[in-house]
Amino acid sequence: MHMLLKTYFATRGKLTTITIHSAASQCNISGGDDNEDTWSRALATIKARYRQAQRHMWGSLDSGYAARRIAELRSFRLADIPLLHLLWEAHVLPVHFVLMLLASVLYSNLAPVETIHPQLLKTFATCTTIRNSSFFVMQLALLLYDGYHHLCVTSRAQDMQVAGIEETFSYRHPWKAKYLAERIVFPIAGAVYSAAPAIYAQVCHFYTDQLVYTVSLKPVRVLADQMWRSADGMV
Repeated sequence: MHMLLKTYFATRGKLTTITIHSAASQCNISGGDDNEDTWSRALATIKARYRQAQRHMWGSLDSGYAARRIAELRSFRLADIPLLHLLWEAHVLPVHFVLMLLASVLYSNLAPVETIHPQLLKTFATCTTIRNSSFFVMQLALLLYDGYHHLCVTSRAQDMQVAGIEETFSYRHPWKAKYLAERIVFPIAGAVYSAAPAIYAQVCHFYTDQLVYTVSLKPVRVLADQMWRSADGMV
């Protein structure tokens, strides 16, 4: 993100993007080890995932950097709007959404109805309708994601089989309990892995410049000697 911003302002948006295919991990982060029980590994994975989200949210500084660069250039163009929207979506939206949700719920429940302006009540009702509708829209998104995930894993498995590389693949089964539960708790996951680390990082920016950069581990699916044998065979 920061390199994108630096090159964008250095060239005033006249960028030429070139796709460079590179090997990258396609696994989610994990915690714990095989000697621990299932719940201990799950808790360790949750902690590791939170550390990863926290590291990502240190990048909230980029929003301030972009604002400063626009001010220094003393110019604002319509072409800057998509970039600012990207920053807003990454660093502002997660926090504001959760704070506005909590504030509206607390206010509507604690304040007597007769003291709330009718227009504000209509606003609360409209926002509630939008939130409820978005829940069902996300169900459709998750359904489409299941099909996309199956396509990606199947394609990768076929490629690895052709290359003679042994790997363990994890397929999603949409009707298993954990994947059904995922469809319900995704708003909680969004708050825990997006809003919470963003608030933490942005508050820390006020009093420290010592950003803790911790990279969470990825699961090891293939033994090292198998990987080397596969590499030698490919060479």
